[in-house]
Parts: sequence; structure tokens; C-alpha cells
Amino acid sequence: DYFLFKFNVSNVEKKRILFLKKFYDKQIDKNSFSEKNLWKVLYYNGKRSLRDLLYFEIFRSKNINSAILYKSELLEEYLANLLFALSSLS
Repeated sequence: DYFLFKFNVSNVEKKRILFLKKFYDKQIDKNSFSEKNLWKVLYYNGKRSLRDLLYFEIFRSKNINSAILYKSELLEEYLANLLFALSSLS
């Protein structure tokens, strides 16, 4: 928390950092990165927070977790399809 207020960081970046801090302050278990929980993160916090969470977990992990990589690819594919569908409506 000290870092956020000591240095000149934008409010958007503060929000992203605080989201990651809040997520990792809770006890991480096998269900933390379940598909159901990731959909909740997407719904309540948005796609940017979900991307940050998945990329930070990939960066933080010591070994490559194929499930996390698959979920991040699935997210990107879903968002691309959603944008295509929305653009075709107008």
C-alpha cells in the first residue's frame, strides 16, 4: 500500500494493483482459478482485471501451468468473438 501512495501512480493502475492484492490476500486454493470463479471475476471486475489476474499467475508460478494458459487463451478467444458479434449487430 505504501508504494501506491508514495509514488505517482495513476488511479487506474492503483485499482489494478489493489485488485491483485485483494485477490492474493485471500487463501488461494484449487478453486481459486476454476472456470466458475474466473467468470465471477470477469463479471464483477471486468476483462482487464481478469487478464491481469491470469497473466500475474502465469508470471508468479514457478512451473508452467497448462490449465491457466488454456484459460487465458479461452478468454482471449471469447472476447474476440464477443467483439465481433457486437460489431455485426450495428
